[in-house]
Amino acid sequence: HISHCSLYVTKKPLHELNLLFNASLTYNGDYDWMIRIYESGLKIGFLRRELARVRLHTEQTSQKNATASRLEAKNVIAAHHINRWSYGFLNTFYRLLVYVWCVPMTLKKDGFVSTIKRRLRKFQR
Repeated sequence: HISHCSLYVTKKPLHELNLLFNASLTYNGDYDWMIRIYESGLKIGFLRRELARVRLHTEQTSQKNATASRLEAKNVIAAHHINRWSYGFLNTFYRLLVYVWCVPMTLKKDGFVSTIKRRLRKFQR
């Protein structure tokens, strides 16, 4: 998984390969864009340093509109002929990794009691 905020692309190949962001997608435009970049054969590199951070919270557009976001993701998956079972497995695995990463970070930042309270509030919704 590549977080869209950590993807840096130079402008020239985006125009040359017609890889501009699809603004008609409200929730999964970044996912569609990254798939098209990958499928284009554009050379992708990896930097072993932190350039951006992902912040997960309940006020995110995709979280507040989860049903519409899931529907749009299904459409993107179908449009790119991605195996939905593979996508589901990898998406679940990614979410598990994020959760495993978030808990220690929250513990470090907020302490044990605040972390437990936050998790309990999340399950009460």
